[in-house]
Amino acid sequence: MRRQDDLLHTGPWRVGVLAGLLLLPLGSWARADQVKLDSYRVLSDLPTESTLLVKAFSTDHTEFGKLKKERQRETAENMKSVAPLSLQQSIVQRLTTEGPFSQVAAFAEGELAASAVLVEGEFTLLDPGNRNKRYWVGLGAGKSKVCIEGRVVRGDGELLATFADCRSGSGMMAFTGGRSEGMMSNDVFKCAVNIADFLSAWATGQLPARTKVQ
Repeated sequence: MRRQDDLLHTGPWRVGVLAGLLLLPLGSWARADQVKLDSYRVLSDLPTESTLLVKAFSTDHTEFGKLKKERQRETAENMKSVAPLSLQQSIVQRLTTEGPFSQVAAFAEGELAASAVLVEGEFTLLDPGNRNKRYWVGLGAGKSKVCIEGRVVRGDGELLATFADCRSGSGMMAFTGGRSEGMMSNDVFKCAVNIADFLSAWATGQLPARTKVQ
């Protein structure tokens, strides 16, 4: 059986993931107007001196949407294998290059220090959409969609925040509607950017005074 990191570095998946990483902008930490998560609820402050650990999001209960073709199901299953590592690496990369935290790292398993902060969650939807509809119909028809739900907890188990996000691709700017693999890789990357920017804005006191509550 091919390992997760092998899948990430082969075929069209590699193009989508690497393109996302190369597009990571350099600059100042996220401002309030850059926080684009669909919803979030913050229960406490997030110190910048925290050791921030990012765990690969689970796909144990992920739904695929309404898939009518075997090719669509294969695409969704493949993305289910690579999306967790892609999201994890993209969040860590963005926070490492421009985040305010003293230390950011990927987390697998093991004990957490009480002062550490863990970002974890799950993919709730991985829908490749329909390429033919994206090309022939357009206007949002057949769009791909990726949804996540997450939480931020301290090493001692205290819940600090919850969040949720969905990103989708219409294929409007892509040739022949865009390959579903590339569309979904981009959706995952956009979720990662939104999560990282939320964490940066939160830690630096840049979240809007009136937070969105999921």
